[in-house]
Amino acid sequence: MKQHSLASLDDNSTWHLKAEQQSLLLVSFKNTNELNYWHEKLGISPVILLTRSEQVYEVIFKIPEILWDIIEYAEKPLEVYLQHAKELPASAFTPDKEVVINLLRNGELFHLLKPLRKPVFAFPISAKSLEGIAWPSEDNVLPLATNEIYPTQPKRLRLGLNGDIKFL
Repeated sequence: MKQHSLASLDDNSTWHLKAEQQSLLLVSFKNTNELNYWHEKLGISPVILLTRSEQVYEVIFKIPEILWDIIEYAEKPLEVYLQHAKELPASAFTPDKEVVINLLRNGELFHLLKPLRKPVFAFPISAKSLEGIAWPSEDNVLPLATNEIYPTQPKRLRLGLNGDIKFL
């Protein structure tokens, strides 16, 4: 298997980040065809990975003010369920019409995605979820050196526009 970086994650490629227990399928933020394909094949909604807080503006048009405080003071990675997303394909939304953003703070995944300077769709996958699905190329498989997606599990919360917070 070749050694790669994600610098070549362009608008037409999909990457498989492999770890021991769980992996991620990464799709460019602009590649709606691939997003729709994997949403249909896997039957799950993606998480939108961010490496900078300013990237929230690329995803959400009505941002709850409390989000900025949460981002500033959070010590762990955050996975936030939000409404009022910008125009994204239907496959980017959960059944509750929310998008899920994950603001990465550290770890190998953060360092791999940071140079891209743009949000990325991510589908958590296991070997079982890929059974029977043809993977386009081994060239786009990148094993993680640490064998873990997140150094610590993200805190999950649902944030209402009025500032209501519900931990999940």
